[in-house]
Amino acid sequence: MNRRSFLNAAGTATLACASGMATPSLARGSSTLDALARRKGLTFGIATSHLELANPQLARLLAASASVTLARNEMKWKRIEKVEGQRDYSRARVVADFAANNGLSLRGHNVVWNMDVFLPPWLVEIGQGPPAAARKAVARHMWHHGHRLAKAFPEVGSWDVVNEAINPFSGKLRNSVLTRLFGEGVFDLSFRIMRQKSPGTQLVYNDVVDWRENSMHRTALLRTLEGALKRSVPIDAIGIQSHLGPNLGKPIDVAAWSSFLDDLSDFGLPVLLTELDCDDRNLGRIDPTKRDRILADEVRRYLDVTLDSRNVREVISWMSLDFDMRRFWHGKQRPKWIPEEQNFVGGVFDGNLQRTPVHHAIEAAFRSAPER
Repeated sequence: MNRRSFLNAAGTATLACASGMATPSLARGSSTLDALARRKGLTFGIATSHLELANPQLARLLAASASVTLARNEMKWKRIEKVEGQRDYSRARVVADFAANNGLSLRGHNVVWNMDVFLPPWLVEIGQGPPAAARKAVARHMWHHGHRLAKAFPEVGSWDVVNEAINPFSGKLRNSVLTRLFGEGVFDLSFRIMRQKSPGTQLVYNDVVDWRENSMHRTALLRTLEGALKRSVPIDAIGIQSHLGPNLGKPIDVAAWSSFLDDLSDFGLPVLLTELDCDDRNLGRIDPTKRDRILADEVRRYLDVTLDSRNVREVISWMSLDFDMRRFWHGKQRPKWIPEEQNFVGGVFDGNLQRTPVHHAIEAAFRSAPER
């Protein structure tokens, strides 16, 4: 039986057993997720934050379990430079120092996020001026931003240079200040800046492209990528975020997804799974044990199909810990884009720092993945 057939026939039963195991979390050794990944020519990472790293037990566990890390939010432009000209690297520096002190590779996330809501408000305001002047001013700020990032974090080995440029529902470029001013030239400018300011660093285009039946987003990404490479845009790798919750329980197209991964391989660009997680937004009210099993099953199914492509080189868990959205939004106003039913996101460790069903799912997928 091939891996996909095995998953369809026995994956659910296997994970149901695995999810019931209360295995203590281990120090760095042969059974860590990164060790299992490396046996197959992969690397494994876990995203984190300055708040998580304030917990010394969790910090030690992350250092023992992965060989790559990144800051989920602390390196984003809107967080670093809330006020024009006033840059604060202190929170991002916590993550960078954690990586350096523990021998982990550091990813940079991200240089520019192609959505106005995730860019500094002052930059968006500048971009609303007369087009010629606005293009010049915004480009100048982008050069300055790239220069300062590269200088502040020279240890970064891989930058997500442009994040989520394509609207997954239309296949067109997202309408942001950057695309209004530069169009597809936002790729040319952003990647050229980082190639000059951070030579030798892997430069990544990162997006939410997924395996749903609708191929619009995948087709648009391939088209955009082909055009950028023809223009000699220095893209070194493709980041596939791999947030699985939005499509959990919805129709998917495994054959089309595999074909898409083959197309990326034909471009000669490695693929990184940069933000792997799964949430319960489509499950409604459900028993937590059953929920955990369903989330783990989906992670296993996705990785079994995706890791069949030997062009996939790295897997990064976006969540170090199980995350209960109900506790997070208690006493706060929930943004409209967060569904009311989304309460829980499965991480690789639980509140007691024990391995979760999602952790076991990733383990199983790594053990059965083909070697690179």
